[in-house]
Amino acid sequence: MKALFIDTSDTDSLVALLKDEKTVAKFTLADLPLKERDPQINKRIKAMLEKANVKFADLEAYAVVTGPGSWTGVRIGVTVIKAYALAIPKPIIAIRQNPEHTHPFAEIIKEVNEKFKKGEFTELDKLEPFYDGEFKVTPKKKRESNETN
Repeated sequence: MKALFIDTSDTDSLVALLKDEKTVAKFTLADLPLKERDPQINKRIKAMLEKANVKFADLEAYAVVTGPGSWTGVRIGVTVIKAYALAIPKPIIAIRQNPEHTHPFAEIIKEVNEKFKKGEFTELDKLEPFYDGEFKVTPKKKRESNETN
């Protein structure tokens, strides 16, 4: 199995090219300011694949961490995988991390490989970020009026 893996759930934003249970190539976006990561991810994926002499057509699957984690970060990773899957259809493997502890990368690779072997794929239209908290809306402050009635 050869897969493109994206984990943008935390500040390191790891992207890797996996082959079976091995990492062929990987990079993080930790060296970039947060606002520059979104525009750079596709350029860096392309460069990583070219350096590894792999084309998108060679990939057998896409894998993405769907959460929990940084809400915006997870949405970026999921959106990138959805875009690739729309352009070049491949099975999608969704990985949901345990919020109690961080998965070591080796465990995540193993999980991706096992899900691929079992055919546990997520349909494109069902791939969504997972958020385990509540959205909190800050209420607008009541305006104090200096007017007397």
